[in-house]
Amino acid sequence: MSQKMSEEELFLLAAAKVERRTFTINFVPYILINLILVVIWRVIGGGFPWFLFPLCIWGILLLVHYWSVFISKRPRRLSERRKKLIAIEVWKMKKKGY
Repeated sequence: MSQKMSEEELFLLAAAKVERRTFTINFVPYILINLILVVIWRVIGGGFPWFLFPLCIWGILLLVHYWSVFISKRPRRLSERRKKLIAIEVWKMKKKGY
């Protein structure tokens, strides 16, 4: 018979899942919006590549977010909203039998 996970293990697993989801929620619009900006730039005739400003600035911020989610092992301070999302994820995991 398999052992159930402890509350702390469930919390850490749920927190990691929520963090990965928040990164994805930020990454998808980054790709889509910057793609649209490049298309607009191209349609209006090229010229100065102004789309690089939002692409680079947003990209740097996205890299920082990526680092904090996937690379950094430092614990994050959780907002009330994030705590609620983690609690919901823990509840779902318990329901599935983790």
